[in-house]
Amino acid sequence: MYHFTRENADCFDGCEAVDVTDGKVESAANVLVTVRKRGESNQVVLHVLDRDYDSETKSMRFLLNVEVSVDKSLVSPRKSRAWLLSYDKPPQSVDLVEDANTVRIRMP
Repeated sequence: MYHFTRENADCFDGCEAVDVTDGKVESAANVLVTVRKRGESNQVVLHVLDRDYDSETKSMRFLLNVEVSVDKSLVSPRKSRAWLLSYDKPPQSVDLVEDANTVRIRMP
């Protein structure tokens, strides 16, 4: 995890937490999402954590096709694609799907 954080520090440094207690982010109950923005650039970083713990195997269940919806007010200026960074997989680009009030991202 340390190497992942060091290698991707440019993506995380200078980001401030965004208050999302008023329902600006939606995801499955077993997924935790925090939102951070980088000052004047309006770059948005979503930290998405799997919380689906299996107490019998004492491990996390592997989740597929996790979808997160974010209020449009949090993601300006809008982009059509996003980069996914994971400590155990290479970076990948995914589509952002926009509707009237939200932007959705699906993580394979």
